[in-house]
Amino acid sequence: MPLPAKLSSKILVGGLVLWITLIASAGASYVFSAKSRQADHGVAFDKTAELHIERIGRLVNAVVADARGVYAQSSTAEAAPFMTAMSQSLDGLEAASTAARAEYPEQLRSQFDDAAAQISPFVSLRRQVLKQCEDTSPAACRAFADSEAVQNSRTTLQAKLASLSERTREHTLESLRDMHAWERREFVVSMISILAPILALLAGFLFIRSQVNRP
Repeated sequence: MPLPAKLSSKILVGGLVLWITLIASAGASYVFSAKSRQADHGVAFDKTAELHIERIGRLVNAVVADARGVYAQSSTAEAAPFMTAMSQSLDGLEAASTAARAEYPEQLRSQFDDAAAQISPFVSLRRQVLKQCEDTSPAACRAFADSEAVQNSRTTLQAKLASLSERTREHTLESLRDMHAWERREFVVSMISILAPILALLAGFLFIRSQVNRP
């Protein structure tokens, strides 16, 4: 039995609404999924930055430890292994700083640059320490190493790195909270995307059934 024209038009409108619901749900799901992936990428980026700053901190500590090894020796020959290790640590520190900047979050780039600016004087003064040790003796370079300029370069750099490390951790936590928020939103939208078409079909079925059974 053919359906009445009025009922057919209602079914057509209902089908159109269903298609619009499906498209809107799929679009919203895609947008929230993209946002969630973007937040996840941000967290990974922040954790990489944390690893970079930890490596820089370890290299600074290595330089300080190597320097103490140099000062503890009675001759340049005895200090040579420590001097070599210290020189390698200084090279590694400069390389680590360059690598870190390329992968540091843009939001923290200015604070990173502020801390990294202290690496150059730190490295330069330690190379002068090594040069004095080569030219004179560990005892003589120890006197230079104890100067206010050399000591200040270390304390300033370590303070800047500690501040940057703390801010980087805070930024990572903010990114994690943002990622979890987007994941929750994505889950809700996904559920709506699944349930909305089912409810729309059910409503349409009940509507058509009521219209057909109407006397």
